[in-house]
Amino acid sequence: YTSGYGYNSFFHIPESSLMEDGSIYLTFSVKAASNAHILLSPNSYALDQDIVYEIVLGAGKNTFTTIRKLRTSLRTSANTVGLLKEDEALDFWISVNNGVIEVGESGKPDPLVNFEDTNPLEVKYLAFGSWVGATACWIYDCKNITKTENQLDHLKGVAKIKKTLLDEHDPSIPPISNGDEAIFIFTAFAINYVDLDLQKSVLTTHIKFNFTWSDPYLVWEPSEFDNINSIKVLHRQLWRPYFFIFNSLTKVTFKNNRDQMTLFYDGKVQWTPEIRMITNCNNSDITHWPWDTHSCTIHLGFQQYAVPISFILRNSNIPKPAVQTVGNEWEMIEVGTMVQDVQENEFITQNNNSILLISIKLKRQSSPFVHIFLLPIIFATIASQFSYLLPIYSQFRICIHITSSVIFTLYLLVISSIVPGYSDANSFLVTFTSRMFALIALQTIISAFLMNLAKLSDENPPSLSIKRLVGNKNIRTIFVLPEENFQGNSYSELQENPYNSLGKLQSAWFLFSIILDRIIFIISTIIIIIPLIITI
Repeated sequence: YTSGYGYNSFFHIPESSLMEDGSIYLTFSVKAASNAHILLSPNSYALDQDIVYEIVLGAGKNTFTTIRKLRTSLRTSANTVGLLKEDEALDFWISVNNGVIEVGESGKPDPLVNFEDTNPLEVKYLAFGSWVGATACWIYDCKNITKTENQLDHLKGVAKIKKTLLDEHDPSIPPISNGDEAIFIFTAFAINYVDLDLQKSVLTTHIKFNFTWSDPYLVWEPSEFDNINSIKVLHRQLWRPYFFIFNSLTKVTFKNNRDQMTLFYDGKVQWTPEIRMITNCNNSDITHWPWDTHSCTIHLGFQQYAVPISFILRNSNIPKPAVQTVGNEWEMIEVGTMVQDVQENEFITQNNNSILLISIKLKRQSSPFVHIFLLPIIFATIASQFSYLLPIYSQFRICIHITSSVIFTLYLLVISSIVPGYSDANSFLVTFTSRMFALIALQTIISAFLMNLAKLSDENPPSLSIKRLVGNKNIRTIFVLPEENFQGNSYSELQENPYNSLGKLQSAWFLFSIILDRIIFIISTIIIIIPLIITI
């Protein structure tokens, strides 16, 4: 019988299976639901770094059969749905001839799958195995076979440690000696990558973790094993915590170190995976965009076990990356951690577990935004105000207003695709741009009105109050009205053409339109400056 993944018993290839031409022809029977493993090896053991042949019948929940050369990229597979049976032993054969390996069903000459190796191994031993959570019953003629099970005298160092500690070790059992104990996971981490999609409120992080815990059943004396203090093992050989992200939007993926852990002689297990997390960051405060800051929290917890599991934070000895920004957009200014106890509720039935909260505060690096967003609207705002230096009858002033309106319209269209539409409050910059767009549109209308007002002649004389207004010396000084050359004693004798060269009389309407123009300039300047001062 075999249970779980691993090869504990190695057998010499029997003489009855050695053909005259040097090839090997093996026959055996197996009863299993899926994942019947056969290992062909040059040695009576197989370490993680050894190159061997592995045959898997009914892999992938009994859907395909594969032959692979471990530690290389060479492999081949074939669809064999329903090949194995859990309640019936089926007969198979394996042929090894000059690097060509074939596997077939008994009584059928055509192989299920074949594999050709241009650099073949010298196969001397075979072993049987299963998969995690699967068992298999093997029937094999062993009468002429020399069994080499647990021959520790032939092993040295790492191989001897693995043979002694891991052959009978069940990785599904939590590492506790008493049922009421808790498992403490000492945790440190370093963030290697961070990016925030503000439009979707999605945070992407790559975090290098350093998890450490103790397994009291995996202890050895280094002096008895060639003074080896630590070994590398695959994750399926040891227990490890299975965690999940409470606010994850996708499945957690491992960038590296998913499969390898370090086991120390005192039973300490170290696992240092780098994990890619895509989580929700529901922080919609964009009031100060594009100088905004956002705080996002990752909620990391464990699956439930028969015993409570708790995080214990410790200082990270993982080197921090030199650059912690992405695309010069976000700067990580603060990272906080907190362990929070989980209380029993309708969803969680196990007390004393804990959740690790990783809070990341990001600040937008606004230099690119200053050039991309601020300069155009600064230019449009200044140009719109400086247009008041032009003569009131200049059509170029209208062109400036229209151009500024187009700039603000394009800006609002671009910014609407960047800033979340469901934010709690609008960005000051968006509000300012919207007001400027409305202001410039109003200025355009008023400028057109004043241009036509200035063209009126005294044939349609203004009221007496307007005449008194434009003739008041204080008003003329405050609003810097042009000097008049009177050819008569009343405003009815003023020149009707306001576009004549200097020295000609100015129409009262023209002077009145200048006063209105100056007032509009002052009001619009106040409307622009006051919100800026308040924000700053």
